[in-house]
This record gives sequence, structure tokens and C-alpha cells, in this order.
Amino acid sequence: MIAHLRRICSVLLCAAVLLTGAISTHAATYTVGDAENVAGGILAYKESGAGVGYAQDFIDTYLCQEAGVSAEWYVLTLSQSGSYDFQKYEKSLLSYLNTHEVYSATSRQKYALALICAGSTNEYIYYTLNDSIGRQGVMSYIFGLHLLNNGYPSRSYTADAVKDTLLSMRTSDGGWAVMGSVADTDVTAMALCALAPFYGRYTDVTGAVDRALSLLSSKQNADGGYSGFGGENCESTAQVLCALSCLGIHPLSDSRFIKNGSTVLDGLMSYRLSNGAFSHTKGGADDESATVQAYYALVALLRMQNGRGSLYLIDSRNPSALRIPTEAPKNTDRGTSGDGKNAQNGSNSSSAPQSGGNHQASQKPNQSQNGSSGRSSNPQNTTGNNSQAGDHTSDRTSSEPSSQKSTASAPAQQSTSSSEKPTLYPLYAPKDGSEDADEEEDDDEGLSSPDTATPDGHDPAGISYKVYAIAAAVSLALILCAVLFILKKRNRKNFIFIAAVTAVLILLILLTDFSSKESYYREDSKDDIAGQVTISIRCDTITDETSDYIPQDGEILKETEYTFSEGETVYDILLRATKEYTIHLDTANASGALYVRGINHLYEFDYGELSGWMYRVNGETPSLGCAQYTLSDHDEIEWLYTKDIGQDLL
Repeated sequence: MIAHLRRICSVLLCAAVLLTGAISTHAATYTVGDAENVAGGILAYKESGAGVGYAQDFIDTYLCQEAGVSAEWYVLTLSQSGSYDFQKYEKSLLSYLNTHEVYSATSRQKYALALICAGSTNEYIYYTLNDSIGRQGVMSYIFGLHLLNNGYPSRSYTADAVKDTLLSMRTSDGGWAVMGSVADTDVTAMALCALAPFYGRYTDVTGAVDRALSLLSSKQNADGGYSGFGGENCESTAQVLCALSCLGIHPLSDSRFIKNGSTVLDGLMSYRLSNGAFSHTKGGADDESATVQAYYALVALLRMQNGRGSLYLIDSRNPSALRIPTEAPKNTDRGTSGDGKNAQNGSNSSSAPQSGGNHQASQKPNQSQNGSSGRSSNPQNTTGNNSQAGDHTSDRTSSEPSSQKSTASAPAQQSTSSSEKPTLYPLYAPKDGSEDADEEEDDDEGLSSPDTATPDGHDPAGISYKVYAIAAAVSLALILCAVLFILKKRNRKNFIFIAAVTAVLILLILLTDFSSKESYYREDSKDDIAGQVTISIRCDTITDETSDYIPQDGEILKETEYTFSEGETVYDILLRATKEYTIHLDTANASGALYVRGINHLYEFDYGELSGWMYRVNGETPSLGCAQYTLSDHDEIEWLYTKDIGQDLL
């Protein structure tokens, strides 16, 4: 009997220990206090990177330098988390806007929102409200509604009207997406942020929001985080945390958003790095897009906890002081009317081409001799090659890619550092690919003919051109020495001078590499092959347009096979293909985000506000930028030009 009681006591004791461990494990999950510390850690990380020690110095230096490029979401977050002076930033952003024409509707809305955060009363806010809503699909309605929710006037729209339009754009499962009938986590969360001020006040909004919340609850992963297009990532998790906070739903206590004891905050923290930054995927490197989105999501949570309201209802707003011009400026109409016809266009991070006026290809600025395309590099929100939607989520590749064309008064790369300049590969081969034209062009450029050089830059016998060049230099030196000897100018200094010049020439030859067109554009050999993929480039949607760069059948590059190494991306294959087949490629790289602006001299915005390049893998449009999407065996890559943010590709 005693032994039996002892066994029972032992079992109860073990159960108590296990229960205590379970409770301790659950208690160890992150709290609002942790969120505050982590948000402070992000700011400290950014301050350290900028070489400053205080937030105000960070604003007055780094954010002013990055105004118009990557500063805006930090400005929003800082303005909603403390009391700072943004006058210098306001001047910097207005200076940027005065020297860059911004074609992206959501980029203009982002800049207007940043100006509001800076306490500005500039008329740019007014012009944007009358010139952007509905011009870029669902995302331009979302961000337009943020502006209207802050009380800023529009002669064309009201908050109620835009709210109703946004409700009408829901997918069949109750969420929102850039295109298609299946809701996307990021876009759904961002739509909820815009609808938050109406939640609980309007029956239709409350019903729609509750249904969307049920959808997001069902999409939550076991660790509390979220996925976008099937891949777990920090940004999708941050967007849901932000949406719940804006709606006043506590993400740490609402049972709908706790899975296996893990909250959305727990899911977000799994992407935190030891230096205070956040990564896009677990175990990844510092990612600017992930870091800034985690930052403002944490601040949104802290604002809700402290009763300060939605992140997007700006504390410093002052709509009554807004300067409203008596006369509209010239050329403010940038394209389609805001009638909602492109309701599903815009992307959940950068998958969509951003708005860009109704200019044609013939209006593109000419290329300069240094290879610049005359386009500003600011990849805030761009075509589907970044595959994210909305301006503030596009920087997951993202930079925040927005796309502008610089005006004639400003250099194309004025706002970016040398490391952010676009990569441009000129189109050497003629459009028709004729051999005669190729040979003529080779002669003009001094390049080796295919008949006299192999693709690796050697002659048929396998001897490097450097051998011939060195032999020629030595022969010339000997001839000069012979001439001097015959002319009886036999001063030792003459021969020493010739020897010195010859030595310098040989050194230059050895240190300099010249390659033929075929050598430069050849496919790099791969020793660690991980698999095989195909890539094609098409522009079928614009074959009815007139341009020297549009093939009649829309096929710029037919389906072509490539091997790839472990870790290579969609962009790596695109780069290899365009180099090998001498296809022009223009990319932008800012704040760690890369996106493709032009292929074969066909650019985003050339055929409307919603036009640009998108990519698909195995028929799906990924949520990752092309430089982030790692390849798997047998992937089928398609680069496609769209006039309607992918709607014309369905």
C-alpha cells in the first residue's frame, strides 16, 4: 500500500515538474516590455550604422541623406514613437521631390504621408491626394485611405467612398490581394490597417474585418508567425502584428492569434539577430526591409498598449494648415482615372509595377556614354521582379523600390550612392541578329570576330592574346633599338629608355584584361551544379505597340536551359542569360534591394502607369525579389512584360 502511494506521489510530482516547465516555457514568451526593448535595439542598430548616438542626430544626418530613397518608414515610426524635430528632413525630402518626377502612385502617397509625419503643410500632400488614389490598384486605395483618414482634403475622393471601394475589392475568401482570387497575408493586413478607423463604427466594415481576421487566424503558423506566398518571412508577420495593433486587438492575449502557446510577437522575434536587426528568413542576414517593418510593427503594438491609437493616424497631423493651391500645376494628370478598374493591381511588396505616366518608349531619355539610362535609382516599389506589394513592403527585396525618372535638371543617380547605381548591359547585337550586321559591328568596336577567337578569349590554337601583345611590344622595342644603332645614336640612355617603356607596356598587358563580345557574354562554367532550370523573356502584351525593341512574336528570349549552383537566384540566371545573348538589362539596387527596371530597352511605365517587368516561377508569382528567390531543380522562370500589373498575364 505504501509502495503504491509512493508511486502515485512520484507520478504527481513528475506531472507537477512537467507542468511547471510548461508554464515556465510559456511565461518565457515575449512581452510588451520586450517589444519596447527590441524596438529600442533596432533604433540603436541604425544609429550605430549611421555613426551617431542619438535619434535626433540619426534624423538630421542619415534620414536626411536617404530622404526619398529609404528614410520614409523610419520617419513614420519615429514620429509616432517620440517627439523629434523633422524640419531638416522635410527640406531634404522636398528637395528630392523637386528634382525627381515620381511616377509611382503609392510612392507619392508614401512621400505625402512622410511629409505629414514631419509636420509639413506643403501642397505636395494636396496634389497627391488628387492625383494618386486608384491609379495603382488596391495599394493606392489603401495608402490613399491613410491620407484621407488623417483629415486631409481631396477634391475627388472622400474617406467613405474609398473605404467602400476597398471593401468591394475583397477576394472570395474574405481578404485582399494584388491580383487573383486568393487573399495575400500582407495585402490583407495592410487593408485592415486602413480600415481600422471604421472598425466598430460601420456594420459593413466590422463584418468584413472580422471575416478577414478569421482568415488571418487560419493562416497563422505553429510558431506564431506568418508566410507570404508559401514562405515564412518576417515582413508578413510584422504586417499582421501591425494590423492587429491598429485595430485594437491585443496580439498577446487574443486566443485567435496564439498557436501552440506562441503569439504573433513570438513569431516576429524569431527573425531577430544579435545585432538588433531583423532577417527576412530565419537564420538569414540583416535585411533592411525586415528591420524597418519589424520596427514599425513593434511601435504599433506599443502605441496600442499605451492607448495612443493607430500607427497610421499621425500625431503631428494638421490638415487645417495645409496649403491648398488656388490653381492646379501643369501636367498633374499622370494617367488613368481613379475609377477602380485596376482594383487588383498593386502588390503586397514589390511585385507590381508602380504608377508611371503615359509616356511612350520614344520618350525615354537617351543613354549616356557611361551606361546610365537616365533613370533615377530608387527601388521603393516596382515591378513584379521584386514581387512584393505596397511601398513599405517592397523593401524586403525590396528596398523599398519606388520608381522615378529624374528630370532634365537632375542627374539620374543624384540621390543614390555609387553602390546603388543601376547595372546596365548595353545591347551590342542588332535587333534582327543578322550575321553581317554582327560582323560589321565587331569591326567598328574593335572586338574579335567569332572566326578568329573562341568564346574564352583565346585564338583557335589556345594562345592568349597577351602572348601576342607582349611579343609585339618586345619586337617593337628591338626594332627601335636597331634603328638607333643604325643611326649611330648609341647613347646608353636611349636604350635604357626603350627598355623601361617596354617593361611598362608588358606590365600593363599583364594587368589588363580585354575580352571579346563572345567572351564577355558567355555563360560562366559551373563546377558545383545543383540542378537545371529554364528561362524565357517575353513581351506578348505589347506586340501591338510600335518599337524597334518589340519582336513581332513577343519572344525576346525563347525558353533556354541553364544549370545552376546551390544558392543561385532568379536574378543570377537572368544576368547570365542577358549576358550570353547580348540582351540589354537595366537594374537598380538601393538599400539592399534589387529590381529590374528594363530588359531589351523596354522599361517600367513605358506603356502606362501599371506597366513593367514581372517574373514567375513554375507559373506562380513569388513574394520574393528576383535576387532573393533561390532556385530548385527543374524550375521554369518566365520574365514577362505587363501593362496592367499582371492582370493581362492571367
